Amino acid sequence: MTTMTFEIGELRVIEAWLDEEFGLQEMLIERLRTMQSFIVKSDLAGLERYLVESTEILERMEAIDRRRRKIYGSILAWRGLAPGQGSLRRLADFAPPADRAAIEDRVERLHDAARQVRLHNNRNGMLARSALELTEDFVRAMFLVPAGAQTYDPKGRMKARPELILDRSL
Repeated sequence: MTTMTFEIGELRVIEAWLDEEFGLQEMLIERLRTMQSFIVKSDLAGLERYLVESTEILERMEAIDRRRRKIYGSILAWRGLAPGQGSLRRLADFAPPADRAAIEDRVERLHDAARQVRLHNNRNGMLARSALELTEDFVRAMFLVPAGAQTYDPKGRMKARPELILDRSL
């Protein structure tokens, strides 16, 4: 009869997966910090190059997602754990008593890293939106277009934001 506790092999697979997830989150945090510096400097060419160079991290994210699905499908599902339903925090419940603290620590580090990823991602989004709004304000001022002014787009439709139809290829 199989117990609800992880077998030693299952536990090692879970530990390796959590460690890899944490390493990937740390890599994402560093990438987001670097992206922030490109955004703040308005270095769009550098940001574009950096994003193109980021394909390796995307491949790692896809690979770890495949492993996560396999682990949930083979080791965790029959214990009632499903992705996205607080199951990470419940992993320690199925670990042997001697390993519970280590699993709890890994899960907590992973949650902290995920919070940092969200924080940096949100910050970068706000910086990018601010830069776009500043650019729009600059274009409005440069072409003496009052806020709320109306004009027509190339298809003859009335537009309330004429700066959106300016040729950006210049």
